[in-house]
Amino acid sequence: MNFKPFEVRRDREQFQKILGRARIVISGVKQLEAGNFPNWIKPRWKDECEGCLFRPICDAVEAK
Repeated sequence: MNFKPFEVRRDREQFQKILGRARIVISGVKQLEAGNFPNWIKPRWKDECEGCLFRPICDAVEAK
């Protein structure tokens, strides 16, 4: 296998955005672990949840 190194430019702003997104995901996971459904999770378009693979999980959490 041949690998070719390439330069990666550091971008502090983009790195901070990634960290912010990670914090949001971690917060959501903690809420789910506590038995709560995060209020900020909303369907992006009409009927998105209808064919979602994870719908049974959401329904179970919301039923508590």
